[in-house]
Amino acid sequence: FPSHDRYLWQRMMAVGGKGEWVHCEILFDEKAWIRGSAWLSQGVGFRAFESIDPKRYEVYQIGSQHWEKAYQYFVENEGKKYDAIGVVGMVYKTALLDNPEQKFCSEVCYEALTQAQFPLPKVDARLISPLQLRRLIRGLGYKPLVYQNS
Repeated sequence: FPSHDRYLWQRMMAVGGKGEWVHCEILFDEKAWIRGSAWLSQGVGFRAFESIDPKRYEVYQIGSQHWEKAYQYFVENEGKKYDAIGVVGMVYKTALLDNPEQKFCSEVCYEALTQAQFPLPKVDARLISPLQLRRLIRGLGYKPLVYQNS
């Protein structure tokens, strides 16, 4: 997408998700920090680690003894298209727009964490925003990592 289209998409997500957190992904440190998520440009899959700008991202260390199950979730769903219409449904709190063959970022992250037996409260993954997922994780007592300049 051209940069202005990405900007408009991010603004819609910020307004619809009721906060600035418009994307989420899972970093697998056991796999050289490969990232699993769903991206508008590629759908569900993996990306290589890039440095994290602490002004743009929050990172939570929420390790699980079942991390392989979360990783396997992404392997099994890799290649599914991004569910842009489902995101509109998430914004308006209706699962009627959900396409079960497509996924968006907070949906896949919630499902992967649940599959890994991370103790998240039960919610409808088709309706969870990145901000809501953040709130669920923080509600379990997790705090973002603090970065210090070296």
